[in-house]
Amino acid sequence: MSWQADFLVLNPDGEVLYGSRNRDQEMRDAVRTHVPDLSTQGMGRLRAWFADDFSNPDLLPNPLADQVLARLGYQLPTGWYGPVAVSMEEDGAGDIPPLDSKVRETLDELLAPLGGATVHAAAHMAGGDSHVFGDSDITQDIESFSSPTESVTPPFDVPDAGADL
Repeated sequence: MSWQADFLVLNPDGEVLYGSRNRDQEMRDAVRTHVPDLSTQGMGRLRAWFADDFSNPDLLPNPLADQVLARLGYQLPTGWYGPVAVSMEEDGAGDIPPLDSKVRETLDELLAPLGGATVHAAAHMAGGDSHVFGDSDITQDIESFSSPTESVTPPFDVPDAGADL
């Protein structure tokens, strides 16, 4: 079974979540359930969704987002704080497509060496909400991705150039 993700959420504790929108749900509304005080920034083919007020003491530094987004070619001088989501950029018609296979493959490759990131899948529920599958087997939902199920702080090995997307 192939499951199409619309976005990826990188949490400060190292948890990674692939999520999807409900039918006719705007991307902003879907991402807002994971990212407080939502702001957004285009990054070429991709778009970052993040908390707008980095001075908020409730937002923890997000070293996972620092590393992944830097490898995608987008560094934020102050570092990222709080949960950060990544989606595709809007197309010419103003629609945001699901993460394409090349982007998903690149994200999976960037996350794999981090070894400690917990990967979950957010799925549609009958009531229209999304939820996280705890430590259940999600191999049917996330294609070709395997990772340990414990969170650790990822290493900071940031290359000079972004991923080839």
